[in-house]
Amino acid sequence: MRIKVFFDKNKENLLFKIIFFYSILSIFVLVTSMLFDYLDSGVYYAEFCLNTKCFKELFSSFSGVIPLFSFLLNTLLAIVTIFGVTAALKSYLNTTNTARLNVHLIHLNTFKEYIVLELEVEPRISKKSVDILKWYNIAFPYSRDGSLVVGEKYIDLIDEIKSEIGLSNKIFTGGNISVFKYNEHQSRIISTLSSLGVHVSRMPKKDFFEIESEIFNLINKVNKELCLLDSVHSLPKRDYA
Repeated sequence: MRIKVFFDKNKENLLFKIIFFYSILSIFVLVTSMLFDYLDSGVYYAEFCLNTKCFKELFSSFSGVIPLFSFLLNTLLAIVTIFGVTAALKSYLNTTNTARLNVHLIHLNTFKEYIVLELEVEPRISKKSVDILKWYNIAFPYSRDGSLVVGEKYIDLIDEIKSEIGLSNKIFTGGNISVFKYNEHQSRIISTLSSLGVHVSRMPKKDFFEIESEIFNLINKVNKELCLLDSVHSLPKRDYA
């Protein structure tokens, strides 16, 4: 991501131009004001002299120029200050955005590396079947803003998986095993895991239960180590498997 620095060379040139033209305008205004004050005072009719009284009278004829000069100078300082404050603010924002982006990229990379390493010890789960980026974006939706708080949508999704496991456990342990329909269970789990970014194909019961076990184990590890979720959000034991 390319971040544009606000106070770049173009901005410096703009500030220089403003100061230059403002200075020319100020000099013109001051000289014009002094000329009118000189003409209005009638000092040019006085006899030439070099004593203190003459100098006081000469300077008093330009007394209105001093407040004008002060006003023009203060205005110039205000312009420079505004540019300086704006540049400092923009620089701060750019630095903050860069820091947030770095946090996001480092955390995302850590998340990816962790899951890739865990998939090495879970041979039944294909790496191509896990959309790590989708999983991360659901778990940490505000990481680009520098926040690593787990998203509510992710917690709801974990609770949904827990509910599906709980439902199958309840049906299986209800006293009539024949009521438990494996195909329905498989469809619900496949659909729920797909929302997380984990794609599982239909397969025989034994094979599905084995890969399901590895996936649930991976989810529990990620929730504990990376999402820092407490045990309340751990996926329960599967009584039906």
